[in-house]
Amino acid sequence: VNPAATSKYTLNAPSDITAGGARAAYTVTRYDEYDNLVTSGAETVYLFTSSDGGNAGFYDAETGGNTITSVSISDGSSSASFWYYDEKAGDWTITASDATPADGETGVDDATDDLTVNPAAIASYTVTVSSPQTAGAGFTGTVTAKDEYGNTVTTDSTTEITMTNDTGHAVFYTDSNYDTPTLTYTLSSGVATIYVKDTVAETVTITATDGNGKTGDSGGIVINPAAIASYTVTVSSPQ
Repeated sequence: VNPAATSKYTLNAPSDITAGGARAAYTVTRYDEYDNLVTSGAETVYLFTSSDGGNAGFYDAETGGNTITSVSISDGSSSASFWYYDEKAGDWTITASDATPADGETGVDDATDDLTVNPAAIASYTVTVSSPQTAGAGFTGTVTAKDEYGNTVTTDSTTEITMTNDTGHAVFYTDSNYDTPTLTYTLSSGVATIYVKDTVAETVTITATDGNGKTGDSGGIVINPAAIASYTVTVSSPQ
């Protein structure tokens, strides 16, 4: 009793991968409507990803190899293997189909797998603070950890960053009360909120650095003078 024609595909579910790291290994397998493995006849299976960038692509080998958009299940086999690579972190859907979008469906159910691509290690920081600010008025900013591919390192909630402002007089605080100075903050899902106050009218650059030497700065933040509080009258003496 031979199996009937291919009615559906299945995809194995590999472990989560890291952006820019090892490729995810996949196997697509074909079955008939009665869940028998189909081994006769050759078939082309088209591959798709919902990832919208990050050099995402399919390969015919675990390392090296060629980029592909489909795999062939050969006559006498029930499955074919391929590998997936991505530099963009996120939750993506991998799809194996018997049809390209232009062909329309031909009756075989698509097989899908939800794959998580985690960010790589911290490579730099983005320090975001609006400008201008006002002298003596507290303001907030964010420090965001980025991997080498520009992904926010959402997997990190332990790294401690140290804040400096060698070009100015800004003071950092633990919270919006602006009464407890601090130089360090801890990331939460790759982001830290910073609280800053500067009483000097100047242009200041805020820098974040971690224990591994990864760093980033805000660029120039203009601190404007506050409202008039008094006058200084200057006259030489004697007259």
